[in-house]
Amino acid sequence: MKAVALTVPGKVVLVERPVPAPGPSQVRLRVTAAGMCMTDKHIYHGHFPVPVPRVLGHEIAGTVEALGTGVPSEWLGRQVGVQPARFCGTCPACRRDTPHLCANFKCLGNTHDGGYAEYTLVNADQLVAMPDLAPQTTIWLEPLACVIQALMTALPVDRQPVMVAGAGTFGRLFTQVLSRHYGIAVGVVDPNQPRLEQARAMGAAITWHVPRRGATPDIDREIESWFDGGPSLLIETSGQVTSIERMVRWAGPGGTVLLFGVTPTDIEMQIKPAAIFSRGLRLTASAGMTP
Repeated sequence: MKAVALTVPGKVVLVERPVPAPGPSQVRLRVTAAGMCMTDKHIYHGHFPVPVPRVLGHEIAGTVEALGTGVPSEWLGRQVGVQPARFCGTCPACRRDTPHLCANFKCLGNTHDGGYAEYTLVNADQLVAMPDLAPQTTIWLEPLACVIQALMTALPVDRQPVMVAGAGTFGRLFTQVLSRHYGIAVGVVDPNQPRLEQARAMGAAITWHVPRRGATPDIDREIESWFDGGPSLLIETSGQVTSIERMVRWAGPGGTVLLFGVTPTDIEMQIKPAAIFSRGLRLTASAGMTP
């Protein structure tokens, strides 16, 4: 079979590999679609080290073509999505019901070969039957789960308007879920005007076009006014330090700043503790998904 393998950070190659045979409790998927996540890009650039060579890709749709021992026969031939992460269930994070922080985390396309191949192996308990969705829709299963996990940890009960920083893929997905599912008004900021227009089409109530760097006094006043004193929940999806610093500045009294975007591990930023203390702000984060 053909596969795309990361050999060293910054280099991927098309390789020929044997078609894998499923082991006990595994299935072999014929991959019908595999999404490219920002995590894949970060791995490619070396921000997240993985064992190499590694076939990336954790947003996977496919058809079950072969079963290992112990897998129920009804899975054969089914169209499925994949829950790519596995959690040990025994580490302190798992015992505290936060499996997405598992110390022994395993994931397709990270610790194990993933979906950038004609075939891949998946444990049967990671399959999600998706018979009625096209593959290009099914691959949104994992990104959507990450968004829902984040909102479950931070969404205020009063359903006040929410600010989303970044109108990229995840920013627009947050906007869509908040506006269409929860019925919450969403304000979006981004330096890219076409992306803001896409966010509007996906449910944003208002958008602000901001520069990538520098002061934004007029926009600061507009945001404070539109959110009636400042947002109570701000979701940062870009991973950019400038954006995180702005979110702390824009947050209303008692507000929560949720870090969702991936920031390279060597990046540092400066935040004045007094800005957090004086307004009783809460800084939190959400990484990954749970079962």
